[in-house]
Amino acid sequence: MNGRGTVPGTRPLRSTLARCPAVRTAHQENDLLPDLTALIALLLGLMQMGGPRPDTAHTLVGTVVCMLIGGAFTRMALGRGLRALEEDELLVAEVSARWAVTWGFLGWLGCLFFFNWGAWVNDAVPRMWWLGRYLVLFLPALVLFANGWAARARLEAEVVTRRGGVPLPSEPWAAIRRGFRKNAIAFLPLFVVMGITDGIWVLGRLGIEPLRRASLWQEAMPLLDIGFVMLIVLATLPFVPRIFARILKAGPMAPGRTREVLERAAASIKLRYRDILVWPTRAPNAMVVGFTPRSRTIFMTQGLLDGLTEDEVLAVFFHEAGHAKRQHLPLFIAMFFSLSLVFYLGRDVFVALGLGIELQLVLHLGVLWFILLGWISRRFERESDIYGAEHAAFMTPDAPPLYVPGLLAPLPHGAALMMRALERVRSIAGHSYSHRHGSIEDRVSYVAQHATDPDVRASFQRARRALLTGIFAFIGLAVTATAYSLPTEVAHGRANVDADGALMAYKQAWRDAHSKDAARSAQADARYREAFDGFLGAAARVEKRNDPRSQLMAVNYHYKAGDVALHGLGQPDTAAPWFEKALAGLGDQERSGPFLSELEFRIRVSLGRIEAWRQAARPVDERDMTAAREHLRAARTIKISELDTAAALSADQRDYFDESLRLLVATQEAARGEAAQARKALKALTQIDRMKQGWKNQPWIELAENARTELARIDGP
Repeated sequence: MNGRGTVPGTRPLRSTLARCPAVRTAHQENDLLPDLTALIALLLGLMQMGGPRPDTAHTLVGTVVCMLIGGAFTRMALGRGLRALEEDELLVAEVSARWAVTWGFLGWLGCLFFFNWGAWVNDAVPRMWWLGRYLVLFLPALVLFANGWAARARLEAEVVTRRGGVPLPSEPWAAIRRGFRKNAIAFLPLFVVMGITDGIWVLGRLGIEPLRRASLWQEAMPLLDIGFVMLIVLATLPFVPRIFARILKAGPMAPGRTREVLERAAASIKLRYRDILVWPTRAPNAMVVGFTPRSRTIFMTQGLLDGLTEDEVLAVFFHEAGHAKRQHLPLFIAMFFSLSLVFYLGRDVFVALGLGIELQLVLHLGVLWFILLGWISRRFERESDIYGAEHAAFMTPDAPPLYVPGLLAPLPHGAALMMRALERVRSIAGHSYSHRHGSIEDRVSYVAQHATDPDVRASFQRARRALLTGIFAFIGLAVTATAYSLPTEVAHGRANVDADGALMAYKQAWRDAHSKDAARSAQADARYREAFDGFLGAAARVEKRNDPRSQLMAVNYHYKAGDVALHGLGQPDTAAPWFEKALAGLGDQERSGPFLSELEFRIRVSLGRIEAWRQAARPVDERDMTAAREHLRAARTIKISELDTAAALSADQRDYFDESLRLLVATQEAARGEAAQARKALKALTQIDRMKQGWKNQPWIELAENARTELARIDGP
């Protein structure tokens, strides 16, 4: 070290900055991963594509309002940043640049959680549109994020210019293209997965039977989705380095001393790789992509090669090599999928603890961000820093320890080079802290402590072993839970296939029964019987399992079997036991949303009518309407207290519940001998289906047919 406190052979910092004048903010070039907000926005949108359809006007107006508010706050952040620049408050301008995108993200959350945009798209946009419905889904997010990217680019360009650097193009379209290019690494694989899974569904509905069955298994077994994504990731990993190279426009490092040194360094630690590439950016960075020898590629930025000395470049290279040698990427991938498995398989446990779906999602994202991408990521960075410090003196293994300003004891040569490299990167990049990497100041301090304190080294080894033990234990938990749940998941898949076959038979039977072709009408009973047996077979596959989802599936299938027996086969005595079994199963279910309330309402209406018929068949003085009235009371209570107040139900659905209740009241009036009053209500109900045609309006048509049946009971043949 010379008198100015620099390592011999290094260039002064001022000289380095002179050669690398494009000092950029962290958000412009230095972070190679996609924007986490954009990735979370994508995942949240997909996760919210479920549930009943909300009111169209409420959703559309609310979504537009959220977009306008998000855009307005983005413009306000831009204005605040520009005013801060006029006052030379560069840090305030940088914060405003981050908020420019954050406001767009918050606007997207409003669209999803306050106005149910995802649920509306899922119901309103046909799945047969294939990827078209995802384009509709993400249109508000696209507008909001594009506005944020444009505002942020303008502010960051001004900040870089004030600091004497060369900014990236700040025109709106250039910023938007840059945002898409940066996030393509995350977006493209997800859209490939969605394209394949939805493509299987579409082709299955177009008549390709094997693909139809495959889509049914996939719908019933989310584990298949997770497994499929794992296969896609594993299959594409060998191509990721090439994708990175194309996106980053990186080319092979030219032959010369630097390449020769890096090749010798890789050979010294037996790091096998495919190539060393340089990507043309002034941001100082490096990475090793791919964890198989035939795909692993070493990337070095031009800014790193220009801004650091040869020894410092070597220290950075060994840091990145540490990620590869310590298998950090495979561990990250395994932890990511293990986390997904644990949250999916543990959903019933979370519900029992009082965590709804939304809270589970928040918790999942919190663990992903704060634990996996935060705490664990920073521990991996520390491991790689130590690995780099232990190997950075590769070119000068016999070099003596170096004194570093602020430290009493000299440092091993490699540790001093690692610290100097980190400080140089911080100075050139213009930022110090990263959520995934931590503070450079803390990292430099820890390298020094590790190099000089045996207790710190011993603690480091213990912490590393504990971290690996915890990671493998968590992976083991996920694998064990998957193996334990697999039989139940397979039962769900089989039941879903059976139930879909039964539903298809029921639809065809209904069309046959309403056909003017006598031959088709004659086939209806056989198809109704096929549907009845199919629903009972589906229920038998899951009813003996104790998990809530299996029990809910059994309840639904028992109800459908009873419905087919009542309205298709015309056998109320056959239908009643299955309705009663479904009703008993509902008592064990936690209510979430209107689905279960609607199901119980339908069961109560059907059982109330069946019980009224039973009493009507008895002598007048022996009739006991107590049970029938109880079903009526329960149905009315459900409608008033739960269905009428459910925001997710449409006006048409509420009208249907009103008319169903009127049918039940008229049926019981007829059973009590109040024929005139019942006849008036039933005649009004028979007119319902005049404007209703086709399977889509089957409940309304069926309601009118039920009214005619009741009139026939009153008036006779």
